[in-house]
Amino acid sequence: MSAGTQAPAPDAQAKDVAAIMKDSSKMKEGDKWCYVTRRWFVQWINHTQCEAFWEQKPDEAADRSAPTALNNDELLGEIKGKYPVMEIKRDLQEQKDYFIVPSAVYDLFEGWYGGGPRVERVARSFKAGLLEPEVKLVKHPIVLVLLECQKDGEPDHSTAIVREYAPADTMEDVMKDAMANVGKTEVKPGGMDTTTPSAPEGSAADEDGGA
Repeated sequence: MSAGTQAPAPDAQAKDVAAIMKDSSKMKEGDKWCYVTRRWFVQWINHTQCEAFWEQKPDEAADRSAPTALNNDELLGEIKGKYPVMEIKRDLQEQKDYFIVPSAVYDLFEGWYGGGPRVERVARSFKAGLLEPEVKLVKHPIVLVLLECQKDGEPDHSTAIVREYAPADTMEDVMKDAMANVGKTEVKPGGMDTTTPSAPEGSAADEDGGA
């Protein structure tokens, strides 16, 4: 969780966020977006009177006090296991329970208000039949832990790499990605890495009623 710094004036915040949204109006493959609870996001919108989001407009009659630190814990399921990942609860719906914002916008929120945790996902291209490909977030990726083996055949947990894949990624895609990352000792909990294969994605937002 980050501590945050002194936030600028509400109108300055709205201006900074609007500038980013102007360039991020259309989600592109490889883009990183973050999840924010509805409660926090609506409070920030009303505080700054920001008009940059078509999904949520400010309520002039609402409380305009500044939001507290970000707190996304309510979006997450129980985090457990030797290599924990941030699993978003399956029954949550966009706009009803949360909003998504470009990572650059979340960076501002995090810097101004602190808190967390950061829940980040990567956009992937999804093609269904003859329809034009649609870019959506992989809300519930498949998580694999890659481990190198020691000389005795036992796994070397110090070499663990946590990788996240879209449900439609083929075994060939996964093997290529695994081979490309063997030897890179790095654990990446949360957020898909943009180096994962760019095969079409068939789950996530399209099957969950929202991004």
